[in-house]
Amino acid sequence: MADIRHSILIDAPAERVRSLVISAAGFSEWWAADSSGTEDGAAELGFFNKSTVFRLRLESQSAQEILWDNYLAVHARRLGERDGLLHIV
Repeated sequence: MADIRHSILIDAPAERVRSLVISAAGFSEWWAADSSGTEDGAAELGFFNKSTVFRLRLESQSAQEILWDNYLAVHARRLGERDGLLHIV
């Protein structure tokens, strides 16, 4: 399986973006409206009337990185400022 990597710049405060990538509630605001948290702390993101569901487990977090593991790949969101914009890799 190929590694897919994206790098984007966002004109928003780091804490605002962090709140959108740290929980199922945050993901539901911009990625998957049909999202929910589970009792074990995972996030379930439903697409196409839940015909596709991604289950993400938060592996670790720090001020500079949020690491999710969806059992297929590891997704890292590195939060860092660059030229006054938020940089996410």
